[in-house]
Amino acid sequence: MPLRYKCFIPLFLTLGIVACGDSSNNAAPDTLRCVVKSEKPLVMESSFNGVVTKTTVELRGGKMIQTVESNNPRVVDENCKELKGDSDYGEVLCDAESVVGISREEMSESFFEKFKKTFKDACESANDTKINSREDLDSLESTLDSLEGSLSSDSNEEEQYYNGDAESSSSSSDFSSSSSFNSSSSTIAYSFSDELETFTDARDGQVYSQVQIGDQLWMGQNLRYADSSALGSENLKGAAWCLDNNPENCKTAGVLYLWHAAMDKPAAECGNGNVCGITEFPHRGICPKDWHVPTQQEWKMLQDVVGSARGYDLMALSESGSGTDKYGFGAVPTGEYDFRSGYTHRFSSYGAAHFWTATESDSAGAKTWYVNGSEFLGQDFDKNMGYAVRCIHD
Repeated sequence: MPLRYKCFIPLFLTLGIVACGDSSNNAAPDTLRCVVKSEKPLVMESSFNGVVTKTTVELRGGKMIQTVESNNPRVVDENCKELKGDSDYGEVLCDAESVVGISREEMSESFFEKFKKTFKDACESANDTKINSREDLDSLESTLDSLEGSLSSDSNEEEQYYNGDAESSSSSSDFSSSSSFNSSSSTIAYSFSDELETFTDARDGQVYSQVQIGDQLWMGQNLRYADSSALGSENLKGAAWCLDNNPENCKTAGVLYLWHAAMDKPAAECGNGNVCGITEFPHRGICPKDWHVPTQQEWKMLQDVVGSARGYDLMALSESGSGTDKYGFGAVPTGEYDFRSGYTHRFSSYGAAHFWTATESDSAGAKTWYVNGSEFLGQDFDKNMGYAVRCIHD
């Protein structure tokens, strides 16, 4: 049944006015300023009476994700309460500085464009508004309510969700339409948005999304390449697997590679216990043309943007089902293949993502990056572990 999207929360809350208090009739008027910082995703920043609020609105996988950040705890708290009380949201994540709300239902791209326009119009209507009384606030709120009303009426004229077309749209993707992590059967399923820009690996026809984070362009999924014959290389033989040897897991979590295979180097030269000594970077390794295996420093640059304690902002799915995927990175639990001597060769499933880097460690091992619900950090591991590869553009 179609939802009546009402811009989810009152726009005057999003713009941060609630935290400002009343200005008396005798006080000098305060000016509300609202600036559109970005169109895709839509990012608006408002300021009023010293309160700065940033609102981000984007569509990912058919779900609308709205993030509100503010330097005033009251704005964050009010938005948290409003979103949690709104049945249009399936999940609301709040902390001291931000609120992330994810829509319960899917939204069509055409309706989302109307939604964005309404937010932008509200920003323009509020911009440079001088407020020195409660009446001024009421007048602004009335204007914003009118904009919300026009969006609601428009929504009745169009199909808003991927309901009847859901099967056909999901069948065109290699990814499952569900989002789940089952630790008992070790199957991982996650769907990515076809609306993101994509590229095709010419070697095997695999399609990947791509995501810009800061100054870096990343693949939006883990590498799934497993056909070494296209490169005339033997380096993948016996050194690449799907988690639990289940091909469905390669579709969603990517291939697990030993380090030498990820580097597309012979085991005798770069396998466990051998110092490979790669000195020319970027190093393509097993990545498609114009992409490469990121170094430890490139992962560190991503950490500088995200923060070491906010791994959930990169996770689309974790064992507990949580993850805001705030940046569209789409990390999912990858599992691992433990090939170390003295251990029983085994697959291990856990609710975190583990990635190889192109950087060796001092102990003839290699650097990895680890992401779970609360952590995003670098580690050292033996080269005979099977981990995922996330490529970055040259």
